Amino acid sequence: MHFSGDATFTPLCIVIISGLETSLRCVVSKLMVIHCFPTYSMPWLPVLIIAGTGLAWPVAATEKHWIAHQAEAIIVGTLTKSVTFPWLDGWHINGVIQVDETLYGNEIPRQISFRFVCRWNALRRWWLPPALPRTYKERGLWFLWRADERTWNPSDGMGYQRLSDRAYWEDYIRRYKR
Repeated sequence: MHFSGDATFTPLCIVIISGLETSLRCVVSKLMVIHCFPTYSMPWLPVLIIAGTGLAWPVAATEKHWIAHQAEAIIVGTLTKSVTFPWLDGWHINGVIQVDETLYGNEIPRQISFRFVCRWNALRRWWLPPALPRTYKERGLWFLWRADERTWNPSDGMGYQRLSDRAYWEDYIRRYKR
């Protein structure tokens, strides 16, 4: 029995399905064709999906160092929120970051404009602008990339890490960013 494969499956994806009468093992080959054959040695298996590479389904997680990898500037500073407004792509949260120190990056002014777009699909509601957690208003590490000559965006997520993690990120900068 052959089924057409879908481009979202990866060559190492194995699907094991046990039904009421027989068990089937389906293997996705490199040609994206699923080959199914009965397996009587595993009748006790429940419906189970095993993805060999993890690429069969979208992944919501982000690699831990991606925030620093994408950053054009890593600074120590404090965010002061100014204006939040709805737009076509979501809520635009704007503010100013007072820069105390620059850990990575060139020509970072003492005060920079910050913009974060909270996409509509990230919210559970359409009204009442998103509130920033209190920790984002504290002095901390900001991982940023330049949106234009005056404005900076977060490199990943909100672009914020607690100041208590500074030694870890300084070590990362020494090893991989210089």
